[in-house]
Amino acid sequence: MRFPAESFSGEIDTATSTSSPSRRRQRVSSAPRCLLAEAAPIHADSSWLPTRTPIDETISGTQALGALFHYLFALKDDEREFDALNRAINWYTQSIHERHIGPMTILAQAGIELLTWLTLVHDGLISEPGFEKLSAADQLRMALSLAKIDRRVPTSLEKLRQAASKSEAYPMEVDGPGTVTEIRNATVHPKRKERFDDPHVMIQGGLLAIHYLELLILHRSGYQGRAMDRTDFDKPALTVSWVNVEKST
Repeated sequence: MRFPAESFSGEIDTATSTSSPSRRRQRVSSAPRCLLAEAAPIHADSSWLPTRTPIDETISGTQALGALFHYLFALKDDEREFDALNRAINWYTQSIHERHIGPMTILAQAGIELLTWLTLVHDGLISEPGFEKLSAADQLRMALSLAKIDRRVPTSLEKLRQAASKSEAYPMEVDGPGTVTEIRNATVHPKRKERFDDPHVMIQGGLLAIHYLELLILHRSGYQGRAMDRTDFDKPALTVSWVNVEKST
């Protein structure tokens, strides 16, 4: 079986990984079926989307995904979480293979919604009715804040940042979760908002959505190593933000 090393944006050192950021589960020897193990690897092509192997060449795909697999395998007694996280990983692998703007964003947003549900409802922070009353952007804002993930639009996504900034036409600045949600809504609803109705802006919004989904999956699995920043591949791999925050407090 071949594991998709190119499809996971991060370096995972199993020696620095934990079973869960919120609670520890006993690992089990009989592993349930995992969709991630069936995903095909990405192959570089000449498309306009950036491609780069995000995992250190000295680490094999099997080792790199170790922390996530261990976490998934420990979910034998929690079918709801296993199903939600498994489906989120499926949407993630499909979104990074997708070369069309609209589907890429929609797939990533579907995975994000599953991760926000796990973080907020499954973990008991808010009720299901309370969750449903929140906008998709507010759900994502809460999940990112709990994981200590920056909610600002990255400076590397210049076109998206310009569209989200204050202007004469748009007096309110929009953060990362707001832009991702607006672009997703513009993709699936007939009435588009001109603010983000630009191909370059929509491409960068899709990349930001995938970036959020990657980090939420890593956070959920208890990963504490380094990860590449999908929004800026010129940056070196850095230790994930929730670990840096914990060390500084």
